[in-house]
Amino acid sequence: MKLRASRVILFSSLLGIGGGVVLSTVKAREAERAQARLEAKQVRAEKNVARPKTYELAGKVTYVDPEAVKFLPEYPKAVVTDLAETSAVQGVPMKAGFFMTEDKLEDVFNWYVAELDKARRGTVSQHWGDGAAYIGFYGSDKHMHTVALMRSGSQTYVFLSNSDPEAFLRAAADNKARRPDHLPAPANVSREISFDFDDEGMQRKTYFANAGLMSLDQARTFYLTNLEKLGWKVTALEGAQANTVVLNGKRPGEDLSLTLTRDDKEKHVSVYAHLLHRR
Repeated sequence: MKLRASRVILFSSLLGIGGGVVLSTVKAREAERAQARLEAKQVRAEKNVARPKTYELAGKVTYVDPEAVKFLPEYPKAVVTDLAETSAVQGVPMKAGFFMTEDKLEDVFNWYVAELDKARRGTVSQHWGDGAAYIGFYGSDKHMHTVALMRSGSQTYVFLSNSDPEAFLRAAADNKARRPDHLPAPANVSREISFDFDDEGMQRKTYFANAGLMSLDQARTFYLTNLEKLGWKVTALEGAQANTVVLNGKRPGEDLSLTLTRDDKEKHVSVYAHLLHRR
């Protein structure tokens, strides 16, 4: 069944929005670790030292699953690595890789647009201010291939992904958000979306939702009370901005960062949760 253009745009928008959540999480929690991993891989590559996980792509050894970069041009001087051993959106598996470059976000964006135009890919794209953007296209394999970008400091983070839009949209339609275990939600929660990233000994989850028609104080009370019922020890309670509350919690082997925000123009509270589980 051919995917309609409207559904491609919808999926790209959802994935782009979700990509912003993922990028923010990685930027905040993984920048130093990712840079160290990347530098170590580059050193090993230069020394020709064997790695436990490499792939063959276009006759060269690479550190990202070729499916993640399928149909995507190779950015100059970039070393792409797997984002995680396994990745999923709404429980649907997604191949994903990333790299960092000092090139400006707009330069990277324009390069991909030009190269994909040369390859006659019918792309859709979007910018979020000067700090984030994505380009996506529907491939002959009936998968969506996406380049998501975020600028942080002197680095542009570039995420490359290959995912099944039909499976994603079915999961979204069935409301199968696969909310993280031990995370409460109000009865009228909506627009849930979840991301999973698994590595050896570690699992990261990112979750977004609308908590419904309630005040920020009501949302704060709900989550604080119910997190404690589920065994979380809240270690910090912050409200640096008038429309934001941050709850940090711990359980054995688990860390949680939960951000609640409410725009004065909206009546709902937005929920952003990031969980780290150590196995």
